[in-house]
Amino acid sequence: MQVEVTKEFDVTAEQFYDFMVKSICEQIQEELNLEVDPAQIKAGYTHKVKSTTKDGNVEKIRYTIKEAKRAEKFVTVFTSAKRKTRCSYTFIPTDKGCKFIYVVDINFADSKYEPKGFKGKMAMISARNRAARQVNASYDACKKDLKEQAKENKRLAKEARKEAVCENQKSEA
Repeated sequence: MQVEVTKEFDVTAEQFYDFMVKSICEQIQEELNLEVDPAQIKAGYTHKVKSTTKDGNVEKIRYTIKEAKRAEKFVTVFTSAKRKTRCSYTFIPTDKGCKFIYVVDINFADSKYEPKGFKGKMAMISARNRAARQVNASYDACKKDLKEQAKENKRLAKEARKEAVCENQKSEA
């Protein structure tokens, strides 16, 4: 099963990519209580996590970063006993920001796990809607983060100007 979501953003590919990497670091910190530096989020990075399914079973999932090219492409793979999910994030610079393409490929280990017929169609619609919500939420969070960064940079610049004025006044006295 494959789901694709394409969106045009008014943030640069670099800004959105960096935000995603920062978010991944925060998620790893939260889920595994591990400090991860954004520089560690590169091809070959892997960790395992336990997750509880809807039916209450606990499954082990291996998370692997297959490809990480800043502001170009990011590919992750989640592997469990029942399925392998490949998430591909492509960033294409545009005049106004970037075009973002998110593709999720789900391959089931056994066809008995794959929803079929009407259930399969509903699963596909649900997966597409969930992916679109995730992309929109990530974009909104990125915009909010960029606004907070700009505000902080402004505050720091103001403090630096104040300090420079104080230093000038001291040197003149």
